[in-house]
This record gives sequence, structure tokens and C-alpha cells, in this order.
Amino acid sequence: DIFSTVLQLAEINVKDHYDGEGISLLPHLIDGEKMPKRDFYWYFPEDRLSWGQRASTVILDKKDMKYHLFFGDYEPELFDLKNDQSENKNLITTHPEIAKELHKKITSKVRANYNILPPPLREFAHLKENIEVKIGN
Repeated sequence: DIFSTVLQLAEINVKDHYDGEGISLLPHLIDGEKMPKRDFYWYFPEDRLSWGQRASTVILDKKDMKYHLFFGDYEPELFDLKNDQSENKNLITTHPEIAKELHKKITSKVRANYNILPPPLREFAHLKENIEVKIGN
């Protein structure tokens, strides 16, 4: 989104120069337009425990459900951010159908983009095999 926003600020046609999924935030920041509901993904291939970050990939879907797939020895997590913004209640066992759907979406997305995603740094290279197993690559 930031890249698309910068391109629009520079008056560069986004579609001519960038084929990513990001959108410009200008209409939302300047004109107050509502952000369209869409799935949001992120990927972090390393542990940064001092930050509270474990190697993982996450999807936040259009319904504010957040599925967290860890690359280490942690179990996946599922949260309803609309009703639990603090992520206190893991719904993975009570909503297995949602977890399965989001697992499929996130692993498919990471697999499709795996060759352009950053690999773990040297001290986390041991996670590369875990990542490939978890995404089914």
C-alpha cells in the first residue's frame, strides 16, 4: 500500500510500474474514503523474541479473523479481532472450519510468492526447512 501511495503521489501510473496487490492510501487519507475490505497477509521468516515476534505468516481476512501460522514449534492460532482485539481467546479448536479455510489461503499465498520472499537470515536458516514444510512447498 505504501509503494502504491508513493507512486500515486509521484503521479506515476501504478499499473504501468507495479503489479502488486497494494492500493494507494491517498483516497482514504485525504478524502476520507473507507478502506475496502480485503485479506491482508504478512510474512516474517525469523524469530525476534525480544520484540515478541515469532517466525510466522499471518492472514487477517475480510471478516477480521486473524490466522497465525508459526514456522517454529508453536501451534497455529486463530483470533476474532472484531471481538477480541487483545488476542486473548484462541479459537483454533472451536472454529476449525475457519482455521482450515485461512490455512489454505495463507499457505497458497506464501507458496505462490515463495521464490520472491526474503529467506531467513543466517542465524535463522534452520527455519527454512520448517517454512517449506508448513507451506507445503
